[in-house]
Amino acid sequence: MNRIAIICLAASVLTGCSTIRDSRANPMNWFGGAATPQERDSLIPTESVVARSRKAPPYAGVPIAQLQSATLRDTIGGKILEVQALSATLGAADLRFIDVPNDDPTRRELRLHAVLPARAPTGTIPARSVAAAQFFTDQDLAGLTAIVVTSATNSITLRP
Repeated sequence: MNRIAIICLAASVLTGCSTIRDSRANPMNWFGGAATPQERDSLIPTESVVARSRKAPPYAGVPIAQLQSATLRDTIGGKILEVQALSATLGAADLRFIDVPNDDPTRRELRLHAVLPARAPTGTIPARSVAAAQFFTDQDLAGLTAIVVTSATNSITLRP
């Protein structure tokens, strides 16, 4: 009886060892129960041909309603542009700074956009407040004399 208990205990210990998972010493592999590395479940999802052929939908953001404040904060290797703004309705999401092309290389213009839900209520001013930030490296700021952030109704000019 003790031999059977020892054999069962050894078999259960061997099945839990990850180093012996694929070896012939593992009793789970004796009757073809072992999965090949391709058959095992992976944490990395497999990509199908359909998923690769789908293109990301275009960004559906609109200019934010109003800018409240903008600041440039010093960090290691550059500066962070922080903007406080008001959206037109509740539920503004996916805020992005969109580059506005201009002819002056010493001036960088950005427009703050947000995706607004359809038929969202207006809500109160504190509920519509949003914040966005973008990091600029020292190389990005080299030669710039002004950063202009615009919205649908106003703009703020900062001097780096």
